[in-house]
Amino acid sequence: MIPETPFRGGHTVYASMRGTPDKNREAAEALRKLGINTVELDVSDDASVEAGVKADAGKIDVLVNNAGIASVGVTEAFTAELR
Repeated sequence: MIPETPFRGGHTVYASMRGTPDKNREAAEALRKLGINTVELDVSDDASVEAGVKADAGKIDVLVNNAGIASVGVTEAFTAELR
């Protein structure tokens, strides 16, 4: 899993995912057992992203986004409403 490498390098890691109480419960629990923080976060929901970023992470030095939505066109031109 992506979060394990920086964690093993001594970094504080927050892994975000949807469905931590149900469909991703096992993955979230496995990460927590390693000492990796998990945060419920849905990248398609602005309120969820806001809450996830405020989840006690403090300053973020590195962010790996391994989730998203497919778009065709100049992505810089997309607004949240166009997702």
